[in-house]
Amino acid sequence: MEIEATARLAGKRSETQIQADVQQSVRSFHWPGQYRIAMKMIKKLQQRIDECIVQTELGKREAVDYVEESKEKLHDFVEKLVHSGNESLKPVKAKMEELQVQLKLGRMETKDTYNEQREKIEQLVGNIGPAMKESKHQAADEFHDLSNTLSDRMHLLALNAELAGEQAKDEAEILKTETKEKLSRMKKKLQESSEQAGEKTHEAADETKAAFTDIRSNLKTLFRKS
Repeated sequence: MEIEATARLAGKRSETQIQADVQQSVRSFHWPGQYRIAMKMIKKLQQRIDECIVQTELGKREAVDYVEESKEKLHDFVEKLVHSGNESLKPVKAKMEELQVQLKLGRMETKDTYNEQREKIEQLVGNIGPAMKESKHQAADEFHDLSNTLSDRMHLLALNAELAGEQAKDEAEILKTETKEKLSRMKKKLQESSEQAGEKTHEAADETKAAFTDIRSNLKTLFRKS
């Protein structure tokens, strides 16, 4: 497992790609509507980054508890949807019931259980989320937020040295430190941008969102089954 290589790649997307995305977004900026959208994005990013920073400070047991808390919230939410009787959810009802089962399985305290559960949960979420969005179900956004929070917490759990095992312990610690530093820089950037106005706010929000997405994408590759 090339975790050390992943550590060096985490968050390092092409500057040209990021700037191109940002500039495209800035060109479409319209005051004040887009400013309100940018501020809403900033607040949501700030909350998610704060939660991620908290998790990087936790030991293994507390970090697993953090993931279990998120699993339980998503489970309870899905349970309500399953029993709502909403016809638009019929095509994914079986997937939702399967997701409920997965979310109630044992704690992710070993590398094997972590890999197995994360893979199944993400697969089911990947089937349910788009179907809810396509059907324009009113709970689609909340499902997206809850499942994304769980996804972030599961990915960050992979940085725990005890979970990584003896071979990958040093690499996991390196990536954990680098990820925490990146998150702290993003938090500072968002704080500064929230005190500005206009295109700069929108640009900073887009840059931070792109950087956060890159960190999440790279963390997904950790401890995958070969």
